[in-house]
Amino acid sequence: MKVKIWGIVVLIIIASFLLTGYIGIEIFKNKTTDEVKSYLIEQKGYKEDDIIEIQTVISKTPIVSTSVVFKDELNARYFYKKDMGRIEQYTYAPATNQGGRPEFKHKEKDLGL
Repeated sequence: MKVKIWGIVVLIIIASFLLTGYIGIEIFKNKTTDEVKSYLIEQKGYKEDDIIEIQTVISKTPIVSTSVVFKDELNARYFYKKDMGRIEQYTYAPATNQGGRPEFKHKEKDLGL
């Protein structure tokens, strides 16, 4: 009986650590998404309804990346990262599942792509 109770306690502790980690990652992703959105609106002069989709993911390189799709260019994605406390666009690419070659109207600098 004691072994069963200790097993349940250990499982609860492990589950709470996993849940805390997941919640922490989601909060971090939401904060980063908000920072990129603020950058686009306050520094680049976009309106909130110019942006169709904005999503932050945690991946390999860069570790945290935010993709943005603009209303007037649905077949392109723009990628932003936070570097040294500043938000910057680091690349752009055609959006998946969208036809045609995008014009990349919202590129901030020529990245040689």
